Amino acid sequence: MLLLNSSCVSKLDIGEEPAKEKKVYFCIHYYPYTVSMVRTTATPVNNFKDWNMARMNYDLDAIGSAGIDIVIVSINPEEISVPKKVESYLEFIKIAGSKPEYPNVAFMAECHGASKEQIAEFLKWCEDQNFEKSPGYFKYRGKPLVEIYDAVNDKFASSEKLCVRHTVWCQEWYWGVAKSADKTELSKNGEQAMVFAGFLKNGDKGPSEGWSLDRKSGETLRERLDAALKLNPKFVCIASWNDYWEGHFIEPNSLDSSSLYNVLKKEIAKAKK
Repeated sequence: MLLLNSSCVSKLDIGEEPAKEKKVYFCIHYYPYTVSMVRTTATPVNNFKDWNMARMNYDLDAIGSAGIDIVIVSINPEEISVPKKVESYLEFIKIAGSKPEYPNVAFMAECHGASKEQIAEFLKWCEDQNFEKSPGYFKYRGKPLVEIYDAVNDKFASSEKLCVRHTVWCQEWYWGVAKSADKTELSKNGEQAMVFAGFLKNGDKGPSEGWSLDRKSGETLRERLDAALKLNPKFVCIASWNDYWEGHFIEPNSLDSSSLYNVLKKEIAKAKK
């Protein structure tokens, strides 16, 4: 997928990682639109109304301060035809590369019902952006990482210039909600552990119908992070910074303040010692 020879490498180019390094990379799912704007459960402390530059800088600063290495940005493939959204996505990558304390960015294509042609068009668009030359875009084994999520046709997606990773259908890169708060699993390829801080039974109705995975003011997140790290994964992927629909948001909010954020920051700092 990505070009192997680039004049400007990512802050976290795993392809260049020393062979003996045992570092764990912490990722967090991030939603600029859609579910981050559904406020049935809570509202963010910084109650943004749109995905503007002020919000981008605020989020990258807060996420970076928590110790997160990679922000996995949810993007719908059809949005590449919307100039304003394309401009915003590219600006986010640019901002991410502007400060060493900011995390890198990688795209996760939400391909629910997308055709093979739509997915191919999206990947071609990613190739054309030359993310391999961007300091703000994350590279895996020397290529920009692009995830394809939950699409019937995602197994057909491929690229010589990008590192395309599939989710859900082949379960190579992703796991759903574990049955208990103190257990998690490695992905099929043995690289990633997925961590949920909570989960609503019915997202569009908020917490009124209860939780299938209770947030417990951050204790669930702490337990799941501890369990994930014991598996010695290459990546620990946390869901999510701001998915208010499903109820696993970490962002400081009106439901449980900064409790989950503080747990995340403390546990990552401990893991990186």
